[in-house]
Amino acid sequence: MPKKALNPEITRRAIETIAEKVAKIVSPTPREAGEEKEFASKLSSLIAKELKNEAEIRFVGSAARDTGLADDMDIDLFVTFPSSFSRENIIRRTLAATKKVIKAKWLMKYAEHPYLQTKIGKFQVEVIPCFRIAPHEPIKSAVDRSPLHMDYLQKKLSEKQKRDVRVLKKLLKNAGLYGAEVEVQGFSGLVCEQLVLNYRSLAGLVENAKDWRAPVVVDIEAAYPNKKDAIEKFPESAIVLIDAIDRNRNAAAAISATNASKFVCLCRAFWQTPSNPNFFFRKLASPNWTKLGAAIGKRSHSILGL
Repeated sequence: MPKKALNPEITRRAIETIAEKVAKIVSPTPREAGEEKEFASKLSSLIAKELKNEAEIRFVGSAARDTGLADDMDIDLFVTFPSSFSRENIIRRTLAATKKVIKAKWLMKYAEHPYLQTKIGKFQVEVIPCFRIAPHEPIKSAVDRSPLHMDYLQKKLSEKQKRDVRVLKKLLKNAGLYGAEVEVQGFSGLVCEQLVLNYRSLAGLVENAKDWRAPVVVDIEAAYPNKKDAIEKFPESAIVLIDAIDRNRNAAAAISATNASKFVCLCRAFWQTPSNPNFFFRKLASPNWTKLGAAIGKRSHSILGL
């Protein structure tokens, strides 16, 4: 006997109800959020003063945008210099100024270029030198986009969308799909923010993603009027999310085809039973992907390939 079709409006309301409940649990309290921002501001002022305001210190990331989870205590400070400075100059100045004015056990970390990391009290602090650029302008280092993401998303995301980003992160974490690290190959916090922004809400994202078929193109700013052009530019990606501040970057490039497929399955299951709290607060049993693939193969349409 075929399943009775779900009423989309009822399902959307159910997702809204569970999102409101989950958000109260996973969001930092106003006091915690304020304390983190105040501490970040204090550190920023110390570094800026030492650099004699040659650089602007930007507190960016999920904590700064109010999209972080309660257990995230990361403070990311980007020291933005004019693009006329050399890479060696901004690294030297940032490291020297930070170590002089903030006494801590700093670790030198390396990405495209060196940056500093330490633990101060309950906060994990990172200080990263970068260049000041304009949207869609060529970058001098990979981290130059971060302050632009901060400006764009802080302006665009509503309070309700910020709440939905937190709930989406919790949903993905519980399913093992959160994080852009090589060992995860999942959804970064930035991807979560841009997806919620594009689909207006968590419910809107889930409703659309449950029917995704590879390759998926999400282009918030309509940088590619013809989606085929975006697919041709990023041919290896199951999900192509055109970065809102850099049309030449796929923000979802880290997501593997397998995890893109798992996300579609997760959204389909969540859409069927959105009131189930186990999507957020219990480790979900790992599906039998072989059986699932065989079942999907019997359907009249395809979804993202496993």
